[in-house]
Formats: sequence, C-alpha cells, structure tokens
Amino acid sequence: GTGTLRERGLPRGPARGVAHVGIELLLDGVLVDDAAVGALYEGALHAGADPDLRSALDWSHEDGDARWGRLQTHLVSEGVPRAYRDAAIVAERVARALASRPRLALDRGHHGEVRRWLSEVQPTVARVAPQLLEQVGDGMLAARR
Repeated sequence: GTGTLRERGLPRGPARGVAHVGIELLLDGVLVDDAAVGALYEGALHAGADPDLRSALDWSHEDGDARWGRLQTHLVSEGVPRAYRDAAIVAERVARALASRPRLALDRGHHGEVRRWLSEVQPTVARVAPQLLEQVGDGMLAARR
C-alpha cells in the first residue's frame, strides 16, 4: 500500500497514513454489512451514555466528558457507518483524519489518487477480511490464556 502510494506521488508520511487509516475504514465497510456487528456497534454507543461508566473514566481534558457526550450523541444519530462501503467517502474521511497531523496531511492534489487507490484495494480488503478477523479472534483468545 505505502509503496504504491509513494509511486503515485504521495510523500512517505501521507502514504503511510492513507495506507493505515484507509485500510481500517475499508475493513469497517466490510463489517457494517454484518447485522450482528451493527447491533454490537450500536449497543456500544448506547453503553457510552451510561452515567456510571462515564463517571469512572479519567478524561485528559477538563471538558472530556462533555466532548464525549457530543460525539456519542452524534454517532448514535448517524447509526452504523454504512458510508464506509464507498471508497470516495472513505477517501474524504481519511483526508479529514490526517489533516491535523502536519507530517501526514494530504495535499489537495493527492485526493484523487487516494480515491483511486482505495477503490482498487477495496475488493482485496473485502476478500481477505474473513481470514483477518479470524486471525484477530485467535490472537485475542490466545492472549486470554
């Protein structure tokens, strides 16, 4: 991923950021088609509103709880992020995620190339997702032992 993006003109930092965040969001796009995953996602968001849970958290910012409350309310209102099935939307989200990081931020001229690359790798991500998720599950079980 990073090598291909570098060949297409992206600097090292942005190429690494796109490869990392882009693949994660494309993987999320595969997961949103699983009804059980969607139910778990929504359940986790609703659990995040629990006052007992929130009072047990140690926020790094004074307004952390208020910020979390706004984010949690927004995410609940949006529902399961089915938009991650669309490589163009993923490209915009990746650009937004990297924008505040000077070493990773994309130049506007690279957005089209990022969209093309994500569209090209999306079928591969979908194909390998079941195997990857199985490996992650196996690793989590092994860590418990």
